Formats: sequence, structure tokens, C-alpha cells
Amino acid sequence: MFNENDIFHAQMFHLVASHDVAEIVHQAAMRTMSDEHPVMVLLERCASFPPSQSVQSLTILFSDGGSFDRAFFVTHYGAGQFVADIYPTVGAFQANYLATDLTARGLINSTFGPELKHFPFYDDAKVLRDGIFEFITTFVNAYYPTEALVATDPELAAWFAEASTFAQVIDFPCAPKDGKPTLCDRATLIEVLTHMAYLTGVQHHALNTGDPVYSSGTLPFHPTALYAPLPTTKNITSAQLVSLMPPPSDALFQI
Repeated sequence: MFNENDIFHAQMFHLVASHDVAEIVHQAAMRTMSDEHPVMVLLERCASFPPSQSVQSLTILFSDGGSFDRAFFVTHYGAGQFVADIYPTVGAFQANYLATDLTARGLINSTFGPELKHFPFYDDAKVLRDGIFEFITTFVNAYYPTEALVATDPELAAWFAEASTFAQVIDFPCAPKDGKPTLCDRATLIEVLTHMAYLTGVQHHALNTGDPVYSSGTLPFHPTALYAPLPTTKNITSAQLVSLMPPPSDALFQI
């Protein structure tokens, strides 16, 4: 039962925290920056899921008789409500920077309780994030050797304003104040681009590629739904256990 809930939560979390956030930031850039702008070129490289894929996913997943209705214990209506409920939290941009998020949850740099002895995800993700940060720092400094060049880039300013206003990206930096644009610096731009690359690469693939294929999405250990009432006593029989598993047709659909 834990595994069943885990695979649903992981897929919904990946959809909201990776796709929903990165896609609207990317689309805001598409509306405000030319294709030749160096930041736009980098964002295009990071955007592994184009807008057309989102439309297709909505049709496949969140429709009558779609994947949620057929495979999961939650219908597409329930899945959509779950997305709406968690988006204000996991959809925030700066609050979900790797170290910021884990610190807020007390998983690292905690001021209470004992330190975690082992944190494999953070140990691996931090190395990848720091490598991305180093590359992005070199990239930004190459195109913007002075702070003045960032402050006077009209396309960059338009992107930040679009993301915070019309695109409604939660917690995006340098949001306009009193209807006037807020100037950003190189450090902020580096953090934004680092997070975009982290979201579309490290976080997305950890939640939706390697782990589900090799562990959390495998049968019979991780069914997307249980097909019989939960046992009310211990020491269930093999027949009772098998009855909880999906029939062959549904098992093939999950795979």
C-alpha cells in the first residue's frame, strides 16, 4: 500500500515541481526573448519537454478514460485536484532551490534534532547541481562581463517581468514593484538558470525516468492501484495477496 501511494505521489510531484514550473518559465522566455538571445538558447537546451507535449499529456492523462482513470486508484479529477492543492508549495521557484528547500524541511542544516547520517539523494544531487552552477556561472560571466550589461538588457528584463506577472510564476525573483521593473544582477540570473537546468535534468529524471523504470514503477512491488479490499487481519494467504494485484490486462497497461 505504501508503494502504491508512493508512485502516485512521485508522479504528481514530478509533474508539478518539474514540468509545471519549468514550462511556464520557458514559455515566458519564448514570449519575450529572441531565438538568438544566449539565455534563450540555453533555455531551449534545458527544455526537454516542449509545450506541445503538455497538451498531449493533458489529453492522455487528464481525460475521461485516460491513464489515471484506467491505472491509478485516483481518477483524473482527483489527480487534477491534487495538482492544484500542492502547486502553491512545490510550484514556488526560489523556495525550491535544492539547498533552500531541504533546509526549510529540516533535512539539511537543521537547527533541531540530529543530523541525518546518510542522505543519498542530496549527496548525489548536490554534486550535479554544483557542477551545473559552475558551468552556468562561466556562461553568464562570458556574456555579461559587467553587472551593467545585465541591468541594460531589455529582453532579459522583459522575461523576468513576464514570468512574475502574466505567466504567474510563484516566487520568481526580481518581480516588478509598483508597476516598475526590478533590476537583476548576475548572481540572480545564475541561480535562475541553474535551477532551470536542475529542474529539467536532475530532479525530473530522478522522479520520472531512472527510478520508476528500475524500482518504483515495477510490478508486482509497485502497483498503481490495489484491486481488492485491504486485509483486516494479519497473516494473509497467497490467494489474498494475488487478489490485490492488477489482472494481466491492467498490468500490461501499467507497464
